[in-house]
Amino acid sequence: MTVYTHAPETSQKSPATPSTDATSSESGGRPQPPAFTPEQRAKSRATRTANAAARAASTLRHDFLDDPNWVALAHRYGVHLPLWGMPCTPGQMRRWLRTLGFSGAWYREWCGFHSLQEWIDANRLWPLRSFAGLLLEERESEDWHKEVSDGESDGQCVGRRDPDVRVRVSGRADAIRCGSDTHLDTALVVVA
Repeated sequence: MTVYTHAPETSQKSPATPSTDATSSESGGRPQPPAFTPEQRAKSRATRTANAAARAASTLRHDFLDDPNWVALAHRYGVHLPLWGMPCTPGQMRRWLRTLGFSGAWYREWCGFHSLQEWIDANRLWPLRSFAGLLLEERESEDWHKEVSDGESDGQCVGRRDPDVRVRVSGRADAIRCGSDTHLDTALVVVA
């Protein structure tokens, strides 16, 4: 193979001999990582298979209807949701609280438990993904309330979950209208 390079002192191209070391012209001359050995590939494949089997055998729930909303919120906030088979642990829950900007005091007020372990004990079948999803919903809610209270809203916010939901925020109390005006008897009042 012949590789042509541009010499800085001339504008003509000169043939260069292909390199046999771990650098290439496509990577800008940076060293390439060594390829995996067959043993490393086999070990990685076995680990992935074992992890998939453990997740499949997990007794944790995975039938949450809010999951599509959680996936959209995770994308919006730039985070990756945990896998369904991952159980809640205090350390991982603390990490999610910190990642989404929530404090321990906020957590205690939000759920009424004094410790993360109390939440785990009360929700034994809930995976970490569900806890993270609930926190993402709370983050979205707090961000929306902050936008409205700071006056950053344009006066009409379209609901994120239901396209038929409209919220009008003005100097007086207003209502959330669900679809048509016929549902105003069950409207939630918003005071701006």
